[in-house]
Amino acid sequence: MGRRYNIEKAKRLIRSSKEKGAKLVVLPSMFPVGSIIEVIDNEKRLKNMIKNLSEKIRGTATDAIINLAIEGEVHLIAGPILEQAGPKIFLTTIFVSPQGEIIGKV
Repeated sequence: MGRRYNIEKAKRLIRSSKEKGAKLVVLPSMFPVGSIIEVIDNEKRLKNMIKNLSEKIRGTATDAIINLAIEGEVHLIAGPILEQAGPKIFLTTIFVSPQGEIIGKV
Protein backbone atom coordinates (compact mmCIF):
# COMPACT_ATOMS: atom_id res chain seq x y z
CA MET A 1 0.00 0.00 0.00
CA GLY A 2 1.21 3.50 -0.74
CA ARG A 3 1.64 6.63 1.32
CA ARG A 4 -1.62 8.19 0.11
CA TYR A 5 -3.61 5.04 1.00
CA ASN A 6 -2.06 4.92 4.48
CA ILE A 7 -2.80 8.59 5.16
CA GLU A 8 -6.42 8.21 4.00
CA LYS A 9 -6.81 5.15 6.22
CA ALA A 10 -5.41 7.13 9.17
CA LYS A 11 -7.95 9.91 8.46
CA ARG A 12 -10.81 7.42 8.62
CA LEU A 13 -9.53 5.86 11.84
CA ILE A 14 -8.98 9.26 13.47
CA ARG A 15 -12.48 10.40 12.46
CA SER A 16 -13.97 7.21 13.89
CA SER A 17 -11.96 7.58 17.09
CA LYS A 18 -13.01 11.22 17.47
CA GLU A 19 -16.68 10.26 17.04
CA LYS A 20 -16.21 7.80 19.91
CA GLY A 21 -14.79 10.57 22.12
CA ALA A 22 -11.04 10.16 21.66
CA LYS A 23 -8.85 13.11 22.53
CA LEU A 24 -5.55 11.34 21.79
CA VAL A 25 -4.77 9.03 18.88
CA VAL A 26 -1.59 6.98 18.48
CA LEU A 27 -0.68 5.92 14.94
CA PRO A 28 1.38 2.81 14.15
CA SER A 29 5.10 2.88 13.46
CA MET A 30 6.08 4.50 10.17
CA PHE A 31 2.42 4.54 9.10
CA PRO A 32 2.92 6.84 6.11
CA VAL A 33 5.27 4.45 4.32
CA GLY A 34 4.33 1.13 5.89
CA SER A 35 6.72 -1.56 6.93
CA ILE A 36 10.09 -1.48 5.20
CA ILE A 37 11.22 -4.65 6.86
CA GLU A 38 11.30 -7.27 4.16
CA VAL A 39 13.74 -9.78 2.84
CA ILE A 40 16.37 -7.74 1.06
CA ASP A 41 19.28 -9.45 -0.57
CA ASN A 42 21.93 -6.94 0.46
CA GLU A 43 22.68 -4.34 3.09
CA LYS A 44 23.42 -1.58 0.56
CA ARG A 45 19.92 -1.85 -0.90
CA LEU A 46 18.40 -1.66 2.59
CA LYS A 47 20.48 1.42 3.46
CA ASN A 48 19.45 3.13 0.21
CA MET A 49 15.77 2.37 0.88
CA ILE A 50 15.97 3.80 4.40
CA LYS A 51 17.80 6.89 3.15
CA ASN A 52 15.19 7.45 0.42
CA LEU A 53 12.29 7.16 2.89
CA SER A 54 13.82 9.46 5.51
CA GLU A 55 13.16 13.20 5.62
CA LYS A 56 13.76 16.25 7.73
CA ILE A 57 11.20 17.28 10.31
CA ARG A 58 9.20 19.18 8.90
CA GLY A 59 8.73 17.25 5.72
CA THR A 60 5.92 15.59 3.84
CA ALA A 61 5.30 12.88 6.47
CA THR A 62 5.37 15.42 9.30
CA ASP A 63 3.05 17.75 7.39
CA ALA A 64 0.64 14.86 6.82
CA ILE A 65 0.68 14.06 10.55
CA ILE A 66 0.09 17.72 11.44
CA ASN A 67 -2.83 17.90 9.00
CA LEU A 68 -4.31 14.71 10.46
CA ALA A 69 -4.17 16.21 13.97
CA ILE A 70 -5.79 19.47 12.82
CA GLU A 71 -8.50 17.81 10.72
CA GLY A 72 -9.23 15.22 13.41
CA GLU A 73 -9.14 17.82 16.19
CA VAL A 74 -7.09 15.44 18.37
CA HIS A 75 -3.69 15.18 19.94
CA LEU A 76 -1.70 12.80 17.78
CA ILE A 77 1.33 10.65 18.52
CA ALA A 78 2.95 9.25 15.39
CA GLY A 79 6.13 7.35 14.99
CA PRO A 80 8.64 6.38 14.75
CA ILE A 81 9.17 7.98 11.39
CA LEU A 82 12.53 8.09 9.62
CA GLU A 83 14.06 11.49 10.40
CA GLN A 84 17.01 12.77 8.36
CA ALA A 85 19.12 14.98 10.63
CA GLY A 86 22.30 15.95 8.87
CA PRO A 87 24.09 12.80 7.74
CA LYS A 88 22.29 10.66 10.34
CA ILE A 89 18.89 8.96 10.25
CA PHE A 90 16.85 8.54 13.41
CA LEU A 91 13.62 6.81 14.33
CA THR A 92 11.63 9.75 15.70
CA THR A 93 8.19 9.91 17.28
CA ILE A 94 6.34 13.23 17.27
CA PHE A 95 3.51 14.52 19.44
CA VAL A 96 1.22 17.04 17.73
CA SER A 97 -1.53 19.22 19.21
CA PRO A 98 -4.99 19.64 17.64
CA GLN A 99 -3.76 23.07 16.49
CA GLY A 100 -0.90 21.47 14.51
CA GLU A 101 1.93 22.38 16.84
CA ILE A 102 4.71 19.84 17.31
CA ILE A 103 4.81 19.80 21.11
CA GLY A 104 7.36 17.06 21.46
CA LYS A 105 9.61 14.64 19.64
CA VAL A 106 11.80 11.76 20.73
